[in-house]
Formats: sequence, C-alpha cells, structure tokens
Amino acid sequence: MGRKRTAKQLEKKLAELKAKTPKFKLKLNEKTIITLSNIDKVKYWKSLYPDAQLI
Repeated sequence: MGRKRTAKQLEKKLAELKAKTPKFKLKLNEKTIITLSNIDKVKYWKSLYPDAQLI
C-alpha cells in the first residue's frame, strides 16, 4: 500500500494537470468531438475533415 500524499504534493500534481488540459475542441461531425493541445494538430484534422468546426 502506498503512502498518503501530502497537501503540497497534491497541489503540485493538480497544477500540472491543469496546465496539461487541451486547448482546442474540434467537432468533426454531429457525434464526434475531439480535444487537441496543439494548433498544428487542429490544422491536420481540418485537412482530413474540411467541415470540422472549432468549438
């Protein structure tokens, strides 16, 4: 069994996760929404799905 994390460790981990959150949401079709972290990836997906909408 692992050790309990301290409040400082939890705050650090939470800050890392918040910084890692995706910046872009792209709606490919009516059912599919993907999340991307890089604008280059958005351009790539837009080339595959020209009707995709940035949310």
